[in-house]
Amino acid sequence: KKWLISIIAMCLVGSILAGCVQQEMPLQTAEVTRGDLIISVSAKEGNLKMRHKKYLSFGTMGAVDEILVERGDKVIEGQVLAKLDIRPLEMGVGMAQGGYEMAQAEYKMAENNLMQTIYPHYTNTYAIDVPGVWLALEEIQNNLEEAQELLEQGEIEGAQALLELVEENTSKAQKKSHARTWALPFSVKLAELQVDEARAALDMAKIELAVVELELAKATIIAPFDGIIADVYIDEGQQLSAMTYSSPAIYLVDPSEVEMSGEIDEIDIS
Repeated sequence: KKWLISIIAMCLVGSILAGCVQQEMPLQTAEVTRGDLIISVSAKEGNLKMRHKKYLSFGTMGAVDEILVERGDKVIEGQVLAKLDIRPLEMGVGMAQGGYEMAQAEYKMAENNLMQTIYPHYTNTYAIDVPGVWLALEEIQNNLEEAQELLEQGEIEGAQALLELVEENTSKAQKKSHARTWALPFSVKLAELQVDEARAALDMAKIELAVVELELAKATIIAPFDGIIADVYIDEGQQLSAMTYSSPAIYLVDPSEVEMSGEIDEIDIS
């Protein structure tokens, strides 16, 4: 009986102590939220490389005049990085521009000469039978002005006579201006040939000007995108020949996007 009483007493004491513990440790609640889970993985071997990078070079030969950047410089798109000595190229552009302007003037002169040569012979695709048409028209205009003055002065008969003369001259002008096709004279054909030659010379001068302007543009290296100068391979005063001008002069990289490749343990992936 004594051992039974002891067991009952111990159970009662345990229940009382458990109730005290529950009262001293109140329950706590927390709100469930979503978040980012960051997992770090170590690679045994790997490489880092820039996704956006470019070797820049000049497009023509010449002497390096200016290098405006050095390794580590930050640059923006459109910024000038290096220049060749452009004085010979600028002289070439000036000469080509002068040749182009002269060709324009010669072409205009040839066109004017053609118009003056062809004027008495045809309009558009028809020939006009002259001389006499434009002179007759000019005389008609003068007669009309004179007839108007006579009418204002009250000289009806004189004005009537002039009007009859105007009618007669108009009829003559119409007959002389009757359009008909005919073979153009040699002078007109020669003038047309001169226009064709002048037009061809103008086109050639325009092409030559475009070529030297392009060569001038190739004498400057411009940043094609924002980035950092990773390396410079040229020196000021260095002469670039036809064999070396296309070699890399500047190495430009964009560090905003980096691509990594390497070996990762299978256990890290799982």
